[in-house]
Amino acid sequence: MSVLKDCLPVVLDPITNIVNCSFATSTFPDDMKLAEVIPFLKDGDHEIASNNRPLSLLNTVSKICERAVLNQLNSYLTRNKRLSVQQSGNKKQHSTETLNLLITDHLLDAMDNKKLSAVILIDLSKAFDTLPITHGVPQGAILSPLLFCIYTNDLLTVTQSCDLNSFVDDSKISLSFSVKEVSDAKHKLETDLRLVAEWCCKNSLLINPEKTKFLLVGTRQLLNSLSDDMSLNFLNKTIVPVTSISDLGIILDRNLTYNEHITQLSSECMAKLCQINRVKHCFDQKTLIYIICAVVMGKLYYCSTVWSNTSSLNIKKLQAVQNFACRILGNGKKIDHITPILKDIGWLPVKEHLLFKDLVMIYKCINSLTPTYLCDLFLKRKELNNRATRNNEALHIPLFSTTTGQRSFRYRAVGLWNSLDNELKKLPLATFKIKLKEFLLSRYFET
Repeated sequence: MSVLKDCLPVVLDPITNIVNCSFATSTFPDDMKLAEVIPFLKDGDHEIASNNRPLSLLNTVSKICERAVLNQLNSYLTRNKRLSVQQSGNKKQHSTETLNLLITDHLLDAMDNKKLSAVILIDLSKAFDTLPITHGVPQGAILSPLLFCIYTNDLLTVTQSCDLNSFVDDSKISLSFSVKEVSDAKHKLETDLRLVAEWCCKNSLLINPEKTKFLLVGTRQLLNSLSDDMSLNFLNKTIVPVTSISDLGIILDRNLTYNEHITQLSSECMAKLCQINRVKHCFDQKTLIYIICAVVMGKLYYCSTVWSNTSSLNIKKLQAVQNFACRILGNGKKIDHITPILKDIGWLPVKEHLLFKDLVMIYKCINSLTPTYLCDLFLKRKELNNRATRNNEALHIPLFSTTTGQRSFRYRAVGLWNSLDNELKKLPLATFKIKLKEFLLSRYFET
């Protein structure tokens, strides 16, 4: 792609003509359909063929044509609201983080109301590969995820009692219920699972019941009070609850403590830092910062607004990762303090950076830069009463009866936003990020 950009003055007109002719004739050039297909390991032993999925390496010009189609198709689908609101994949302002926030907030709300929640991750075996070839969704093509979303759009409407949400081919159903409603909940879950399986069977999609995961979420007291067997029957297989599941890059446990997620995350980041530490002499500090930010810090803060409500002990584990990164950059020893290095490179400590990420997300929610399912969680006080007060622009504080409910993003975000300076809230997003970081840095290093 970089070579194409360098040659743009010469190749722009021919490529534009190719794309326009493709649009005018509704034909994709045959030469652009040629691809090198390589195996891409999904999980397990790479020597076992079924553990790999075919990945198509397409030529660059075909991707430009696809991108032009994608932009127009996306615009049409968005403008006419053709895609289900329960599908978060391939949509502007949607991400794995927004969907995870929606799901975990619902789970915490249920726990606050003394309810249990069932979350079932439906495994569509090699979803892109099992579609009929006439539907044309090669793995690796730019249009593939969107075409798959269009193909499975009706799937999100088949459940009767449970919520069904998807991020492209990652689908999950969830249901909250009281301890007294366990038998009824099992029936509803099995019924909706059957309806999902029937739809997939009719539409050439294959569900793997052995890889379908079932998690029961609730407080320790509620989970301990369960006397009934909560195993489910699905496609002649018995699905039993597990202690944790990995969903869209986040490990969810039964109590939403994120202990397992943080432990695994810190271990993986430390391993990456050890590798970087062995070759740090080959790079200057500026390059090292780029490498660490790309390889470690991006992973460290992935979907942080979802799990930033975890325990202080887990935050300390992540701070240890940042401390190691700082000592690599500053050639420091284990006993050296990292504050001077943090100040020098302009990094916020982990706790403050999590606060920064939370505030950026709530800014987006208030300014309609996230999906409506998040924006609708927040109401300003003036929307609830017509009286003119100086706090009219402040957000309404939702009521939760337990500290578990107060861990939800909806509750935490309101407190953070209402405490923020009003002038800061009025800034454009890019400026807001800069000024907010400057404020948090000055506040931390001056105390």
